[in-house]
Amino acid sequence: MIERACRVGNEQRGVGILREPKDSRQEASYRAFRLVMVGVALGVIVGVTVWAAHLADRKLRRELLLQAKLVANGINLKSVAALSGSATDLALPQHQRLKEQLSAIRLADPRYRYLYLMGRRPEGDVFFYVEAMPEEEETPKDVPGVLYEEASEELLAAFDEATAFT
Repeated sequence: MIERACRVGNEQRGVGILREPKDSRQEASYRAFRLVMVGVALGVIVGVTVWAAHLADRKLRRELLLQAKLVANGINLKSVAALSGSATDLALPQHQRLKEQLSAIRLADPRYRYLYLMGRRPEGDVFFYVEAMPEEEETPKDVPGVLYEEASEELLAAFDEATAFT
């Protein structure tokens, strides 16, 4: 290696070290090592980010499930049992009371855009008993008995096994 010093007057200002040229094999190995290290660093960063996102998702799902259970505990099961899951429910006071409950809960927390009370017919179709949604929605509002065509396997399993999911 060659060292070079810069002098201004009697003071030494800095020392620079110049590398002597290496052979091309060493240079290629050094570049490959740097590339591998950058790849490892990026892999660690991506892995930690994915892990943190997964933990945050689990936490939010636990909180949502807890809130859903609190809402469910406030539902009068006798009122639900009085409903048939058809348009005739609209005239029942139990339907009105459940809709008022769900609407009040939805309005109390701006994170809730929709709240539904769903049921499942003996032949397996999932339907709405009561729904609370924003007034500006263009979809038909509050028609008990409307089928939920997009029922996922998780939702169907929740009815079959009486379990909750998010």
